[in-house]
Amino acid sequence: MKITTGIEGTFAPQSGLDTLSITGHEDRLEEDFALLEELGIQECRYPIPWHRVESRRGHYDWSFLDRVLTLVEARPGLSIIADTLHHTSYPHWLKKGFLSEEFTPAYVRFVEAFAERYPMVKKYTPFNEPTCTLDFCGFRGFWHPYTTGDTSYARMLENTARATAEVVQMLKGRNPETYIVHVDTFEHHSALDEESIARANFLNERRFLFEELLLGRVTPAHPLHAYLLASGFAPSSLAWHQDNPVTIEERGGNYYPLSEEQLRRGRTWNAPSHAPRGFAGVVSDYAARLPYRLSLTETNIQGNTTDRISWLKYMLEQCETLAHKGIALLQFAWYPLFDCAGWHCLLQGNRWRRDPQGIYSCDEAWHRVSTEFSFAYQRVVENACSAALPAYRFQSMHEAPLRGLLPQMNWDWQEPPPELCGNECLLA
Repeated sequence: MKITTGIEGTFAPQSGLDTLSITGHEDRLEEDFALLEELGIQECRYPIPWHRVESRRGHYDWSFLDRVLTLVEARPGLSIIADTLHHTSYPHWLKKGFLSEEFTPAYVRFVEAFAERYPMVKKYTPFNEPTCTLDFCGFRGFWHPYTTGDTSYARMLENTARATAEVVQMLKGRNPETYIVHVDTFEHHSALDEESIARANFLNERRFLFEELLLGRVTPAHPLHAYLLASGFAPSSLAWHQDNPVTIEERGGNYYPLSEEQLRRGRTWNAPSHAPRGFAGVVSDYAARLPYRLSLTETNIQGNTTDRISWLKYMLEQCETLAHKGIALLQFAWYPLFDCAGWHCLLQGNRWRRDPQGIYSCDEAWHRVSTEFSFAYQRVVENACSAALPAYRFQSMHEAPLRGLLPQMNWDWQEPPPELCGNECLLA
C-alpha cells in the first residue's frame, strides 16, 4: 500500500476565500514540496486552481502552475495527481456554479488546456468528492449557489457527470496512458426510526450514483433511475452515459468520523453515528459494488499531535483488517500535508481559522512545524504498521464524536505526554 498525501485547495465563491492563499502555500511552494521529500512521499494529490487560472473567461494565466510543475519536475521521485476541480473551485464568472449551462463546455476546455500545457501529468482526479459537494451545493443549499431540493441536485449532477465523462474521454484520447483516480466519499447512513428507513436506503444508493453514471450503469433497472427522471434529469443524458461509459483505473475514497450518520424523522440526527460500522465495514460495501481497485485518499482528525497519532493508528489498523479480508487498498493518504483552514465551519463565513489536522502543524503565521505526528507518518511511509504506533487517549472533546468507534480500538491506552499535547485543539 503506497503512502501518500495531498494539499488542500478549495475556493469559496461566496466569500472569495481560498485555502491556498490563507495557508500561505503560494509563497511556500519550495518549502512545501521539500516537506514531501522529507517524508519520503513520492505522489501527492494537488489542487489545480481553475478559479485562478481562468479568472477571466477564455484567458488562462499559468504563472502559478508553471512554478508548481517546475518544482515537481525538478524532483524525479515526485509526481502529482492533478485534482482539476476541488469542490467549488470554479471561476467567479460561472454565476450559477454547477447549474450554469456553460459549466460543462468551460470545464472541459480548461482541463484540455491544462493537459496541453503540462503533458508530463499522467494522473487526474477530475472532480473531488462529487457526492457531498453536490449535496451541499444543490440539495442542502449551504454552498454556492445555495439551491435546495431534488430538482437542483439532479441538474447539478447532470452537468457535472457529463463534464467529468467528457474530461476523461478527452484526456484518454490525448494520451491513452492517462490514469484516472476518481475520488469521492466513503459513507454510510442508518435509520433510527421506521420513518427514516427509506431515506437511509436512498442515501446508501446515492453514494454510488455519480460513478455509476460514468460507468453507464444507470439503466431502467437501476434503483435510482426513476428518481432521476422524476427530478428532471434528462432521459437523453441518461442514454448518453449508457452509450459513452468511461473507464476509471482507481476509486479513491475519503473517510472521517462524520462519514457515518444516523437519521431520525428522515433527517440527520447523529453525525458522527453513535453506532458506526467503521472504516473497514463501510469500504466493504464499495468493494462489493464497484469494479475497480480502491484507495483511501483522505482521512484526518482535528486535534493535537497525540489525537492525530491515535487516529492514524486506527485507520492503518482498519486497512490491515481489509487486507486480511482480501481487499487490499492501493494507497493510504492522510490529508492534508499541512494544517488547513475553513473546515471547522464547512467553509462558511468570512473568517476561517486554522484547522489543526495536517501531517505538519502550522503556527499563527502559518510557518510549517514538524511534530511527533510528522515523525510517526514518516515511519508509516517507511512501512511501519499500526502496531508500531502508540495508542494515546483522545482529548475529551473527541469522546462524544468517537463514542461509537472507540470500542473498535482494542488497545493498551497511554496517557498523552504533556509535552506532546500543546495547544492544538479545535479552537486553534
